[in-house]
Amino acid sequence: MTSNNMPKISVIMPVYNSGQFLEESIESILNQTFDNFEFIIIYDNSTDNSLEIIKKYMALDKRIILIENKIKSGIAAARNKGLDISRGQYIALIDSDDISLPTRLEKQYLFLENNSNYFLIGSNGIRVDENGNYLETVKFGEDPTLNARPCLILNSSVMFRNSDVRYREKFIFAEDCDFYLILLTRGLKLRNIDEILIKVRMRVSSTTLDTRTRVELFHQKAVEFYKQRLEKGFDNYDNFDGKEIMSIPKDDSRSIYLKSLIGFSLKNGNIEEAKKYFNEYSENISFNNRIKYKIVFVFPFLYSLRWKIKKLRKNYI
Repeated sequence: MTSNNMPKISVIMPVYNSGQFLEESIESILNQTFDNFEFIIIYDNSTDNSLEIIKKYMALDKRIILIENKIKSGIAAARNKGLDISRGQYIALIDSDDISLPTRLEKQYLFLENNSNYFLIGSNGIRVDENGNYLETVKFGEDPTLNARPCLILNSSVMFRNSDVRYREKFIFAEDCDFYLILLTRGLKLRNIDEILIKVRMRVSSTTLDTRTRVELFHQKAVEFYKQRLEKGFDNYDNFDGKEIMSIPKDDSRSIYLKSLIGFSLKNGNIEEAKKYFNEYSENISFNNRIKYKIVFVFPFLYSLRWKIKKLRKNYI
């Protein structure tokens, strides 16, 4: 990594069925103010037009390196393939439906160059819907390990030092949380920098939505292993089999998506928008919750008050 021809940053992007958003995501990296990077894209055997889009941009920009999986491997294994061939001093992650703001790589590179005590950093972000409309600002705070919540990092905002670190591939979900906890076990420091550098897209077909229950169970397992390492110096990962977790039925991603959009609309004061999503979602809402929503539509301040109380309780606990 000492050669002048080596890129300073390796950007790693796994791609699976995100053709609808992929061009915007790729262009957000290619148009960065910091341009000394290689862009490793791992095509994970999609069923849409993702590969065609990737190859179109490869013909336009030589910084793009394609890894083409013939069999779907999952996000942890895909990232590891990118890490295996990466040459940059730093690794930047981006999901294939998210958007990096133009100065993201530059600001994160300079931070790590000037703060050698930190191994990995994330940033604040903006959550957007499928059409790119603003939903909320996501800000976790500078120290992601406070209040026993060590996984509060936006994964698409992550940059870290290129070292001997890999994702554990049995973590089909919550692989990012397990990764951060392993770094903490090694005594490495993580931080969120107080700038908005990423847009995170919320999708109806998002894996996060239709596998929410599975994600939470994998998250719990990651924390369990972390506690084991702190106590014993090792964990039971080698004996771990996630088949039982994966056998749990998928969640109703559309219902979760619409319910979330009602909440975001109410938080943003867009009552008519919230009513529109409510009408689309109403058949899946219980009678009691329908009454609650209708009351909030008349007295929207109640929704904001509820969230303030919930936040205060969380901080107090």
